[in-house]
Amino acid sequence: MNPAKASELLGRLCAAWGRTIEDDRAKLYMDFLCDLDEAIGIGAVERAINKEHFFPSIGELRTHVEAISPSREGIPGAAAYGKQKKRVFTAEERAAFARAIALEDAMIAMDDADYMTMLTEMMERQRAERSDA
Repeated sequence: MNPAKASELLGRLCAAWGRTIEDDRAKLYMDFLCDLDEAIGIGAVERAINKEHFFPSIGELRTHVEAISPSREGIPGAAAYGKQKKRVFTAEERAAFARAIALEDAMIAMDDADYMTMLTEMMERQRAERSDA
């Protein structure tokens, strides 16, 4: 990012909290912001303005940068969505997914009359299940 844009963003941060910062501290913020891609810097500052309760430290700005920075695949980092945990599906769940996909494929291939017949049958089964319960 060029120094003029970094200065503008630092000015936005200061304006958002109604404060000024000392020159030596401003230089640290400017160095940090100048090292960023402009779009990432803008996004991080806007995110900080919207999420922080107090004037953000450089470390807090770095957290916002990491949260919105795309990975090599162009997808925002996991921090943008919170902690990620890999989900392992059971054989029963995988079979249920396969059945659901097969049903969806069959429904797509149906004409309107067959689709309405299938929906009617499903509603009747649900009513019967409710009355049995």
